[in-house]
Amino acid sequence: MPIGFEFDADKSEVNRRKHGIDFVESQRLWFPLGDHEMKKKKSTNETTSENLEQRFAEGKDILDYFETENIVRRLSLDVPAWAIKRLDKEANRRGITRQSLLKTWIIDRLDALDGKKND
Repeated sequence: MPIGFEFDADKSEVNRRKHGIDFVESQRLWFPLGDHEMKKKKSTNETTSENLEQRFAEGKDILDYFETENIVRRLSLDVPAWAIKRLDKEANRRGITRQSLLKTWIIDRLDALDGKKND
């Protein structure tokens, strides 16, 4: 049974402040390949959000239900103030966050180094 989520922008922002990751980014942990069904890595069993919540509340391991190879890691950069202003200006022009702009540029550059074409 697929797991459904209802997006709440306020809760997403609270989560970002508290845990350093918003709901949009956290989807990569839940569905790194765009698959909206959570399956156990070591078996073909599917689970539901209720089952995961119960297992978590009981202190049982739930990591087998998640893809952990594509976990997002935090990166800290020291950047001159003038560069941040230019990044913010470009991000605003595109209607995205500074973080999204940087991630896009970094991934595009890495793909270029690998000889991959942008989709």
